[in-house]
Order: sequence, then structure tokens, then C-alpha cells
Amino acid sequence: MMKKINKLVFLCLSAAMSTLSASIIDNRFIPWFARTTLRTIENRSFCKVDGFFVTANSAHGNESKEKKGIPEVYGDFDQKIFGQALETVGKTNYLTPAWQAARDVLWGAHGKLQGQGFDIHAEYALNKNFSMGMNWGWVHMTCNQKFVLLKETIRSLGLTTADEVTIETQRRNMFKELGFNDSEWSDSSMTDLVLYARLGGVRDYVMKFRSADFSFYCAGIIPVTKKRDINHPAAIPFGGDGLAGIMVGFDTHLEVKEDIWFSWSSRLSQRFAKIQNRRIPVLGEPEIFGATTGDMKVTPGVNLMFSPTLTFNDLQGGFGAQLQYVYSAHYGDMWSDERADKTIAIDISNIYAKGTKWFSEYLLFQLCYDFGKVSPARRRINPMVTFSWDIPIDFIGTEHRANTQRIGLGITFQF
Repeated sequence: MMKKINKLVFLCLSAAMSTLSASIIDNRFIPWFARTTLRTIENRSFCKVDGFFVTANSAHGNESKEKKGIPEVYGDFDQKIFGQALETVGKTNYLTPAWQAARDVLWGAHGKLQGQGFDIHAEYALNKNFSMGMNWGWVHMTCNQKFVLLKETIRSLGLTTADEVTIETQRRNMFKELGFNDSEWSDSSMTDLVLYARLGGVRDYVMKFRSADFSFYCAGIIPVTKKRDINHPAAIPFGGDGLAGIMVGFDTHLEVKEDIWFSWSSRLSQRFAKIQNRRIPVLGEPEIFGATTGDMKVTPGVNLMFSPTLTFNDLQGGFGAQLQYVYSAHYGDMWSDERADKTIAIDISNIYAKGTKWFSEYLLFQLCYDFGKVSPARRRINPMVTFSWDIPIDFIGTEHRANTQRIGLGITFQF
């Protein structure tokens, strides 16, 4: 797996090829990936508004367990470890002593997420070589969790139907000890604001291509989203969970034949370290079920992305299509203990490799209708209506990300 990733890193850093707008690329629950927008000498600026909804009821684990519950991207829930962690912080361990002696008491943590919102994307060309842009939006999310005893757990503990009810009651009581809210979570928030500058221009008839657009851009990520609710295990981050960052990228799109474009985009983003109040594992339990809370210095891992795209304009009477592949890799976060009171020992060894490292793949499909292609009198600004569908796939190697699908309907104005 690391050999594959190293090749991808090399490809991302060495490739400089699509005018993909700046957007959030480091969220494993919601696909915020922007569509490739083609610029021409006549139309270097654009404004896009896209309404969408997202849904997922599973996550992709790793090679040993491909399909997992969404909460399990943070790690497996072991009630035995969780009970011992409660005792460590001075809480009550409700688990029956006989079951405490078992090797483990594993549960399946299933979940579902649904949401709807909108994106606003705009870029304005100040001259033929320099543009400035922004990306912002709003989303409402609803997520839930459901815990199911694994068959292996029932068999190893010899549980009867009555025992299953008892151990479920004990799990609920243990959650109440930490003040966890109900299994369903719902909230709304703005998305992170991305402001960027792009340097590069469009040229006709370059290197035997009908048109070529090479550009470099640098973006700042302003964290205006709500932070994840640490007292609700079902909650997910809307964006970068309150962390600011920067992003750089190289883009190009090439018109290989009339109305047929090949594009490539490379992205690198980095959030800045910050001291945050987080839920903290005491005995290595998943972060969202951490038995204590406190200040931690969170140093996010780097995020790499590359994305080739094929675009077919004016296939028939103004209709076009676009097929885009996106691969995003987030390397694990590092935590350091900044608590004033370190009386309670903690174990954050799983945060980097098991809790925060993930790899994501998506196939982005889009249909469009460009009014400018069929207008008898070409206007300065022509709208284009789009229908998009983001589909999670596993081609190179996907790990620890939600299988979230996104469907959108939008309108784009280029000028």
C-alpha cells in the first residue's frame, strides 16, 4: 500500500496539469470536491451555485475489513476496554464482572448520514494572467448510530437473548456516565471559506492542442464551520474541524480535439496546528468514545489530491458530459498533551495510524446543458445547467472513509 501511495505522491507533486476550483479536500465524510471548470480566452471568469444532498450508510475500512460502519473509521468499539477506561477516570464500569474477564467485547457500530446544502464558487479574472476566487457554502447534516453485538462476541461470551438485552443496557449506562447525547445528531453550519489567487493564462494553439490553460494557485482556508460536538459520538466535522490552513495547486486543461478536453489537477493542503479541547482516549479506545477530555495540540497531517478529467462539450444541441476521477490521501494527525492537569494517564498512540489517516477515491460524473452553445446570438454571459453525481469507488486503495454519495443540481455563469 505504501508503494502505491509513494507513487501517487510523486505523481501529485510532479504533475502540473485542469482548472479545478479551490475547495475543501480533507474531509472523509462529505465529498467537497469541485468540478473542473474550463476557461477560454473569451471567458476567464465564472460563478457557480450548486444545490446538493449527500447520503451514506457505510464506510470503507481496509483490506482486512472493507465494509464498516461509519463510526468505525475511528476504530472498533470494545466495551471491555471502554469500561476499563471509565474506571481509570473514576466513572462506573457497568459491565458484568464475568464479561470483564473476556478477551474483548466487540460491537459493530453502524451509522447513517444524510445532508443537504449549497455551494457558491466564483472566480474573477483581473487580467489575462491573474484571477481571484472564493468557495463557500452551507450544509445541514443528520447522522445516527446503532450498536449491534457481533456474532463472534455473542458466541465467545455465550450470551442468551436476555444477556444481550442486559449488556446493551450496560453499554447505554456507560455512555450516560460520560454525558453522551442520544444516538441521533443533527446540526447546520457554513462550510469553510476558501479564498485563492490564480496565476496563469489561456493560450490557443499550443503544442498542437487547440487550447491550453496552465496555472498555479495558492489558497487560504478560513475555518468558519462549527466544530464537531465532542459529546456526541454520531457527530461529524463539517470541514476542517476549526483549523485554518493553506492549499497550493497546479492546473491545466488541454483541448485535444474540438470540444474534447483532457484535464489534470494536483493539490496539496495543510491545516495549521492548534490547541483544541478534544475527547481523549485513555486506553486506546476510539477518539469519539474517549473517556476523558482536555486540551490537545492537534497537528494535522498533510493532504494530497490528484484528479484527471475528460470533458465533452456540445455533444448534441448544447448537451455535454464530464467524467472526473479524484484521489485524496490524508496522512495522520499528531496529538500532544497540553492539559494543565495530567493526573489521568492517556493513550493516544492510535490517533495517527488508526484514527486520522485515510485514503479516498471518487468518480465524479456530470451532465450539462450550455445555453451558449445553442443561442443564435452569443451573449456576454451564458448560463450552463449541470447535474452531478459523486460516486465512491475503490480502484487504487481506499481506507477509513465514509461511502458518501453526493447528487447536485447547479447553474454556472461564465464571462
